[in-house]
Amino acid sequence: MFPIVSDQLWTCRMCENLASAMEKGLDNCGVADCGSPLVQHCFEHYKGPLEGNLDRYCFTCGCDAEGTITIWDDPRKIGVCAKHCEEMFRRPESGFRNKE
Repeated sequence: MFPIVSDQLWTCRMCENLASAMEKGLDNCGVADCGSPLVQHCFEHYKGPLEGNLDRYCFTCGCDAEGTITIWDDPRKIGVCAKHCEEMFRRPESGFRNKE
C-alpha cells in the first residue's frame, strides 16, 4: 500500500496522504501545513500505522528513536535516532537550538 520513494522522509513514506497522492501521479502529498521538524512541523496531518507512535521511531529513517523533538508549544513528540539528531540538530550550522 505504501510507496517506496527514496527522497521522502520515512514518516512521509508511511503516510496514507502520500500513498493516495502517488496513486494520482503526484510526487508529494500536497498538504501545505504538514511536515517534519525540519520545516517546523510535527506531521500534523499524518494518517497511517504510526498514528499515536510518532515518538517511537526516527522520522527520517525509521530506526528506533533515542530521543524526541517538539516544535514550539505543540504537544506532539517526534522521534529521532542518535545519528539523525547529531546530523540535523546538534551541529551549529543546523540553525536549531535547545530551549534555554
